[in-house]
Amino acid sequence: IEDTQQHSILNIINKWEQESIDKIHQTSEEARNKLIKSTIEHTNNIKQKLKNLSDELRKAHDDNDFIETDLQEWTQKLEELKKKLDNPITVIIQEDLTPLVTNIRIGNEDTSDVFERVCGNGQIKENGCLVVKDTLDGHTEIRGRNEYNIGRHEFSFRIEELASNGWIFFGIISKSESMQTCSYSSPSSWGWASQNQVFSGGRCSYKQSSDAIQNDTLILSIDCDQRKIELKNERTNFIMQMWININSCPFPWQLHLNLSLITVN
Repeated sequence: IEDTQQHSILNIINKWEQESIDKIHQTSEEARNKLIKSTIEHTNNIKQKLKNLSDELRKAHDDNDFIETDLQEWTQKLEELKKKLDNPITVIIQEDLTPLVTNIRIGNEDTSDVFERVCGNGQIKENGCLVVKDTLDGHTEIRGRNEYNIGRHEFSFRIEELASNGWIFFGIISKSESMQTCSYSSPSSWGWASQNQVFSGGRCSYKQSSDAIQNDTLILSIDCDQRKIELKNERTNFIMQMWININSCPFPWQLHLNLSLITVN
C-alpha cells in the first residue's frame, strides 16, 4: 500500500476508533445518570413516606386519638421504611442485543488459493493448481486450502478435459462440513453444476446454469461481506449470482468443487 493510501486508511480506522469510544462514553454516562436518578427518587420516596408517617403520629398524639393497634401498625410501617432505607435500590442490568459498536474489517481482493483436499477418486497435481478425476464412476469432492470470512475474492478455473457425460460443480462450502463424495448435497453447499443444476444449501433446482464445456474458463467470485457468490462463463459472458444463507453455510467458507469424469486447472 502506498504511503498516501495507507495514511487515508489509517485515518478511517482512527475515526472509527474515536467514534466508538465516544459512543461507549455516552452510553456509560447515560447509564450512570439513570442509576443516580433512580437512587435519588428511591430515597426521596422513602423520606416522603417517613414524613407522612411522622405527621400522622404527631396528629394522633395531639388529638390523643389512637389505640394499641394503631401503635402496632405505625411500628410495622416504621420498620418497613427503615429496611428500605438501609437496603440499596434493586437494579436490573439488561444488555441490549443491538451492537453498540460496529466492527471494522480490512480485506483485499488479491487472493491466491490452491486445491488441497480430495475425497473420492481424484488427484491433485502441479502444486495444487490441477485436479484430475479418473474414469471411475462416482463423484469426487475437492476443497481449496484457504478460509474466507471477510472481503471479496476471485478465482479463475479452466476446464482442460470434459467427457461428454462429465459433470462439474463450482461453489463454496462451510469449512465445518465433513468431506464426502456427494458434497454438492451437503447442507452448506452452494453453487452451480452441469445440466443446469443449482444447489442452495444442498438442495438442487434447475435453471440456466454455467453451461460449461471443455476449454471454458470460469470466474468464481466470493463476496463474504455481501454474503454472495458469482460465477461467470467467459465464453458466453453469462453471469450467475446467489445470496448465501449464513445459517446453513456459516463462516469460514472454502472453495468447493465436485467432479465426475473431468480435469480442471
